[in-house]
Amino acid sequence: MKSFSVLSAIMLCLSVFGQSENNLSMPTNTLQIELAKANSNNVTRIEIFFFPEDIATEFAVSPNDLEKVYWTKTIIADFKRTQFSSLLLHSLTESNIQPRNGKARDLRWGCVFFDSKGTRIMSLYFDQFGKGEVNGIQIESNGKFLNLLREKFALR
Repeated sequence: MKSFSVLSAIMLCLSVFGQSENNLSMPTNTLQIELAKANSNNVTRIEIFFFPEDIATEFAVSPNDLEKVYWTKTIIADFKRTQFSSLLLHSLTESNIQPRNGKARDLRWGCVFFDSKGTRIMSLYFDQFGKGEVNGIQIESNGKFLNLLREKFALR
């Protein structure tokens, strides 16, 4: 009877760990598909939103809030023809963006990619620590993309 209980416990643990691994790989694949959209030939314009990280707010800034209460908004029309496009896409690739549990609470950066018809292709948002979301998928990163945004667009 004891060995049956131990065996049952082991099987339960294996099934739980197996589910976690499968659930993590599925968002990773979905995330990679979403991130690949930034490098699409369909991208013609990007918009970068910034709200200073050191300014306290009464509420945590969500993606919708950021697009309404931004401090600065930079529009890069004809994005693929700029020299900046290769730098931005390279930093995005080098950012080691991974899915994570939880939710970024106070987003201060946004980068939205659009096609020629003005349709949103991909949206990235970050808090000051490099956590955020890509098209609604919660992420964490090593901060390379965020640091590029800070370097080029943090106007005060």
